Amino acid sequence: MSETNFEVKGNRIALPLEVTFYDVASLCKSVPHIFPHADSVVIDLASVKHADSAAIVVLLSLLREAKKQNKKIVFENTPSELAILINLYRLDNLIGG
Repeated sequence: MSETNFEVKGNRIALPLEVTFYDVASLCKSVPHIFPHADSVVIDLASVKHADSAAIVVLLSLLREAKKQNKKIVFENTPSELAILINLYRLDNLIGG
């Protein structure tokens, strides 16, 4: 199991090194508490080195929370492994970057 913390700096939220089945429950539980007090939020995916299909659950959780809090959300620096999953699930129109 990896370190399962988001890193929040200003309006940027960075995902941890690994986002897998083992991490998803902890990450999703913390999503409502990590959003900064800003109108827009940038989700930086650059640090993700390993992801499985559970990462999609985390990204959708972030999208839902942004909508709930009326925040604009942008995904940046999507690693190729995660981009493949996003395309596989046909979510590239929701999760770009």
